[in-house]
Amino acid sequence: MSSVLKSIFGGKDTSAQSAQIDANRRAEQFIKQSGQQARSDALGLFPGADINRNLGFQSALDVFGQTIPGQIDAFQQGNFGAQQQLLAGLPLQNNAILGLPTDLSTLQPQRINVDTGFAQQQLPQFITTPELLQQPGLVQPQGPLAGPGGIDFSRFLSGLGGS
Repeated sequence: MSSVLKSIFGGKDTSAQSAQIDANRRAEQFIKQSGQQARSDALGLFPGADINRNLGFQSALDVFGQTIPGQIDAFQQGNFGAQQQLLAGLPLQNNAILGLPTDLSTLQPQRINVDTGFAQQQLPQFITTPELLQQPGLVQPQGPLAGPGGIDFSRFLSGLGGS
């Protein structure tokens, strides 16, 4: 009799609920796979980021190291010029004390020449992401975004309306 009542009044239809549960399960699995893929992709790129960071730090240290000789040279030239002026002024001081004529035109400023060639720097040759992805021994991207020579975003972008 329950089948008769069910056919007349309708029964509990669980197909939509089952379909939603299945869709939720697939979505959860996709999210887990995407997270694992993102981690794998990121881990494969970290060595290149480390190398590029270290190249940048080394370049900064090189520029800093190249400024030291220029600073010391400018200091030495200034010190030497000051000593020359003091020595050139001694006879004038002596003449002034003795009441003899003094000619201050012999005291002239001196220019300090500093080589600023150290400031002409070039960035080091950084490793690009495609180059890094082709390095042997590195974690290679897997899954729907991975292409033969690295990451192929065309499939991902096509889903967003791009190319």
